[in-house]
Amino acid sequence: MPNDLMALPKARLIRWRVALAIVVGILIGVVSLPQKTKAQAAASVSLVSGTVGSTVNQTLRLSVTNVGLQDVSVRASLISNPLPSVLREESFALQAGESRDIDLPAASITRDHFDSTGRIQIRAVVRSNAQSVLANLEVFNNETARTGVIIPLRGLASSSAP
Repeated sequence: MPNDLMALPKARLIRWRVALAIVVGILIGVVSLPQKTKAQAAASVSLVSGTVGSTVNQTLRLSVTNVGLQDVSVRASLISNPLPSVLREESFALQAGESRDIDLPAASITRDHFDSTGRIQIRAVVRSNAQSVLANLEVFNNETARTGVIIPLRGLASSSAP
């Protein structure tokens, strides 16, 4: 009894083999595509500010907000410059729509961080497991409660912030 493939005309047999090769090639291509791991899916997103100056009668406030629909994990830091030293750091979860403020009164910072003019330079770093986090750094006067400056934090292209 002849094989069914042998009974096909030669041109039809070639088309069938080409089609089979294409299907196999597509399947191999799909299977070999890189898959995101859970660790990659939860990769750290970093927001940073430039430095802002403060004097002893001011407070620095780092405000962090989750504008997304899912809960997120956050690590927020206030760092002195020019020699990096973490002055305040907190880790916390934010529910959808929730915000948290982290205050750092300049009067609570040791004098060795201040320059000869009585000023300190501070920058903020916020890391999160989601891109739905926004943050800003505010400096306000303790006596008048007037805001001197608000700096929005910006996203980094990679998560390499210290």
